[in-house]
Amino acid sequence: RDYSNGARTLTSTDSNLRGRARSVNFITGKTYWEVKMVYRGDFSLTVKPAMGLLLNSVPAEEALGATLATGWALFPNGNYYNAALQGASGVGNVAVNDVVMFAVDPAAGKLWFGKNGTWVGDPVAGTGATFTNIPVGATTLRAAVELTDKEVVTANFMAAHLVYSPPSGFVSLA
Repeated sequence: RDYSNGARTLTSTDSNLRGRARSVNFITGKTYWEVKMVYRGDFSLTVKPAMGLLLNSVPAEEALGATLATGWALFPNGNYYNAALQGASGVGNVAVNDVVMFAVDPAAGKLWFGKNGTWVGDPVAGTGATFTNIPVGATTLRAAVELTDKEVVTANFMAAHLVYSPPSGFVSLA
């Protein structure tokens, strides 16, 4: 995997290479971040990149969301995954140039997804979260992206890089 654009853009350069990027900072309080799909690799929409949230203790060889009870992910087909818990997120397919939005409230144990300025659910009101099984009060949560096959994404963790404003009461990672 390669990093560019101030270490914000992650590129998977080989179909046999899995790369994972995590936020440097742990998530504390209501937090917002974004991931922009720059290039979609050779696999079908159901595979990668997985984008979402994980506990810091997740081993690198485990697939984000798909096999982990400690990873919560959105896949490009619009489905959400957390081990055996999966289904349609309401986001729809994620295409090149789409910006996927994430809002997490660790105190409430909730994670919301959105795309291109539109939320599924309402993070401000605390309703309609895709996941309600985030460990309440977890202190080792990180934003994460996992690539598999020649994908390119840009992570917007800092306020200066955000495309959309965080929901009221939420802050960027840095």
